[in-house]
Amino acid sequence: MHLVIFHGSRVHGSAIYVRDKTSVKSSSVHSADGLEILRFKTNNITITSVYKPPPTPFKWTEDLSTDDAVHLAIGDFNSHSSNWGYSDTNKDGELVEGLALEGNLVLLNRAKDKPSVHSARWRKGYIHGL
Repeated sequence: MHLVIFHGSRVHGSAIYVRDKTSVKSSSVHSADGLEILRFKTNNITITSVYKPPPTPFKWTEDLSTDDAVHLAIGDFNSHSSNWGYSDTNKDGELVEGLALEGNLVLLNRAKDKPSVHSARWRKGYIHGL
């Protein structure tokens, strides 16, 4: 594996690694309205990764469209929705759901799935994916 993109912070950071044989055509990283947005393209797919720190309100300003037939958008949106297995839906959850509807995105996780991320700080497992 090798590092394609890294966005550091005093508190947290985001990184994307790919297999050594993966040919990366381009990559970009930037922050917008408190969101960390990392994107890279290979010959077959574009992947956009988003991290929204907990105190930051969700505000999406990026265009998810690409020239590629396959585009995977992943992220940790720190938001709640009853559609994702939470007991409540917060404002950020409503906004993420709106983004999914507008972008014709499909939710890949289910509330009954095993946790995909474990927070050492909160000592709890979480499921992530959009």
